[in-house]
Amino acid sequence: MGINIDSINVTLKGKEIINDISFIINCGEVLSIIGPNGSGKSTLMKAIVGDIIPSKGSIKYTGRNLTNISIKELANIRSVMSQSPSILYDFSVMEIIEMGWFNNRINSNSENFISTLNKILLDCDLLDLIERKFNNLSGGEQRRVHLARTLVQLYDDKNSPDSKERYMFFDEPTANLDIAYEVNMLKILRKKAKEGFGIFITLHNLEMAYNISDRVGIMSKGNLVGLGSPESVYDDLLLSEVYGLPLEFDKSSQRLKYHKE
Repeated sequence: MGINIDSINVTLKGKEIINDISFIINCGEVLSIIGPNGSGKSTLMKAIVGDIIPSKGSIKYTGRNLTNISIKELANIRSVMSQSPSILYDFSVMEIIEMGWFNNRINSNSENFISTLNKILLDCDLLDLIERKFNNLSGGEQRRVHLARTLVQLYDDKNSPDSKERYMFFDEPTANLDIAYEVNMLKILRKKAKEGFGIFITLHNLEMAYNISDRVGIMSKGNLVGLGSPESVYDDLLLSEVYGLPLEFDKSSQRLKYHKE
């Protein structure tokens, strides 16, 4: 059934940020939202994950209204990697990752869980950092820690009889990452989609969104002006209008070109 976003508006401090947006997030796909700064990408994501209440419309997870789902239950359905998560206290890397263990049905000492955790730490290149203080890490290292926390939060034993649809949300996940870690993160997200998770990402990088996504949404001034396969929505006229620049996207090379006037 997916997550059904139905005609939502978001108004903050008297200003309409999101205007009449509708679409569905499906399990097993990567859905990226692109658009210039101030277009409403992050606000849209905050509304979908329950951080902001829409002023109009509804958001339903597998048919259930988001407002009727408890915080604890929601934490077992979706995980969120925000753009600039704040850590007020001097936690270690491992303590930050442990914050993702919301699922009380899972024994964190079980062999399966420990194996999964070690795989996540390896994929995120954190095995040598687990004792380090989070606030002493570089920006890129902190992003990798939050990625690991986001991944481990939705750990579920495949033999669990009440496994359900699960979703991961990422707001500019590759910020502060060098190219090697950026590519690795995208591989991880594609893998999670193949495992059946619904992956929702906001991105500034148009080339990255084209490469990783099953569907891409384009936002402009709080409106969703395009949604579909990357091939169908990457229209040069639309991109140029949205970004206010003479842009051309070469689909064969998957590269963006800017034409000087």
